[in-house]
Amino acid sequence: MTSASATSAESTAAVLRLLAPHADPDEIPLVEERLGPLPVPVGETARAALLAALDAPRPARLTALAADARAARVLDDEVASALVAKARPARSLAALLGGAAADPGRPAAARLCELTHRHLGPDPDRWFAVHRALAKHRGTLAELLDAAVTPPGGPVPPPPRSADETFALLLAHAAAEDRAAVVRRLTGAPAAALLGEGPLPAQAVLDAVADHGPVPARVVLAGRAQLDARDLKRLTADGDPAVDEAVYGNMRTTPTLRRAIAVRAGAAGPDGPSRALRKRLLAGREGWEVLPLLVSGDADLTAVGLRNSSIRKAVQRQAVLHVWERQGEKGVRALLAKRPSVRLLDSLRTFVEGLLEDPGGAAGAAALRAACRADVDLDDPSGLPERLHSGDSNLANTRRRPRSRSAPGRGAARRSCSPGSRRRRPRSSRRTVRRRRTGGARRWRGRRGCGARSAGSPPATLTCCTGSSTRPRRWTSCGSSRGGCARPWATNRSPGCGW
Repeated sequence: MTSASATSAESTAAVLRLLAPHADPDEIPLVEERLGPLPVPVGETARAALLAALDAPRPARLTALAADARAARVLDDEVASALVAKARPARSLAALLGGAAADPGRPAAARLCELTHRHLGPDPDRWFAVHRALAKHRGTLAELLDAAVTPPGGPVPPPPRSADETFALLLAHAAAEDRAAVVRRLTGAPAAALLGEGPLPAQAVLDAVADHGPVPARVVLAGRAQLDARDLKRLTADGDPAVDEAVYGNMRTTPTLRRAIAVRAGAAGPDGPSRALRKRLLAGREGWEVLPLLVSGDADLTAVGLRNSSIRKAVQRQAVLHVWERQGEKGVRALLAKRPSVRLLDSLRTFVEGLLEDPGGAAGAAALRAACRADVDLDDPSGLPERLHSGDSNLANTRRRPRSRSAPGRGAARRSCSPGSRRRRPRSSRRTVRRRRTGGARRWRGRRGCGARSAGSPPATLTCCTGSSTRPRRWTSCGSSRGGCARPWATNRSPGCGW
């Protein structure tokens, strides 16, 4: 047989292998009479090989056969149930299923729920004994659970990774009250093996750890970079300093959650239970570590956040106000005394020092609070026109501020400004205003009329857009015009053009 004939035969077999599962059973004998025996589909071959290996006295290559069945999408309920009942050793069950039993409505999941509830229940000692026994047990899972498992005496070597994954699979399919009872005792090596290494457990296990887990288990889980931000927030619900410290250093933690942790640490004070967390915050160097400390209200923590010289004046003023409201004048004086490290703007430092000269301090705090309210007030837009006309900030930065979007309010404030106080807008602000006043459709038409961005548009359309259709054009002699593309130097640039 030549190489061409062999290639043709292989192509025909591949096509028949794809079409055979969808053929009418009544037509298969006729097709086989003309073309010969149809090849068995790959999925059916992988499925049959996996089931045959499970029935063998000494199953071999179960992991590879299960991977082939998952790749061919033939690991159905029957195969998953067979794996739960016959897979040996039992610790390989999680790797063989590969998430096939995740749906609670599937028979394999129902069988796992039944086994865990009947044999393990809410007894943590029994659960951890099964965890240790999975490392050396050579039989099926049902045989392991039926046996009277007793905790071995003496030091026990850590179980393999497959045993931890199978234990997490069993814990995910346990009843909610049984899972909570086990998680309350999850500490030490089992917690590190289950939560600190390998793939994350199922969401049911994560929820149980967040709601019922002890502090060591939650600390281990908080260090995982694969956690979702919502899970990290649930871990900090109790406000434990050790958990807060682990969550604060997680790269998936949101700035909002870090600010909440910083506020709790500032409220506890230097002599509170959060000494380790406070030490961790004071040692921060990166921007994502120190910037949330500006809302802590603690002089020492705020000083760490104010080491950055690029912080705007409004943010610095808010940080000083938080310290004043929580620690009073004493805290503000301590903050100002850290002059080499705290990089406050000179104008703000002079303003705060002037407020501290008030004997009572109430008027100074009120004046500082009023100055901060003018920066972040969401309802009163009266300060916006003055900022636009002052020339110290462009319009783009001003629009990003959380100010009111009330057009009538801004117009009334604009009209209330005296003409002498209205300075000329910076050039960038005038350009931004002019572009925003131009409608999106008009700007798009102008761009299309300039030829260089209008490939595929006929010349007549281009001249119509630019308002020069009455003038003779030299497009017939231009090679790009025959392709529907006009060059920029061959067009009149109208005022509506975006160029």
